[in-house]
Amino acid sequence: MRTKPTWTVEEEREQQQQQQRKRNNSNTSSVHWSKYSEIPKHKQEQPLDKCGILTNNVYDGLQLENEIVAVNNQNLGDTILLYRNNNDNTAIKGDNNNLTGFAFCHCVAGSEAGSGVCYLKFELVLSYNYFQENFRILLNATSLLAKDRRLSRIVVGVNTEQVKLIVIR
Repeated sequence: MRTKPTWTVEEEREQQQQQQRKRNNSNTSSVHWSKYSEIPKHKQEQPLDKCGILTNNVYDGLQLENEIVAVNNQNLGDTILLYRNNNDNTAIKGDNNNLTGFAFCHCVAGSEAGSGVCYLKFELVLSYNYFQENFRILLNATSLLAKDRRLSRIVVGVNTEQVKLIVIR
């Protein structure tokens, strides 16, 4: 049986901005995110291809591009795209043109989310040195999406057959 852990959405914008300022002032690489729905239609194919590369690296043949497009076209929610750049704003070599993770979310009543809920149907972050930080930022971005849509809870789908313990502090 699949369970869906839940927690209430909290204000995290100021904390995320402070963390971003710290990252921008340090010698480490920076992270930024965007919403798939905000990408112009004529440029949406490139991030879809990048998502396909990421999912195929995790599980051969796993393709979620059609789901991402359906969520967008049917206004069921959005997809958060997470990017990691060096301080000079160039992509880190070998990371699929700097896309490091994504999550697609259902956010409307009548979808899989239900009323007042942002449901993360699928989330993926590359596992390398910055995995925990990237995953935390992805969840924070999702929290901001939920807040913007005035949703009171976030529900995260978890595949218990493939789960690895993640401790986020």
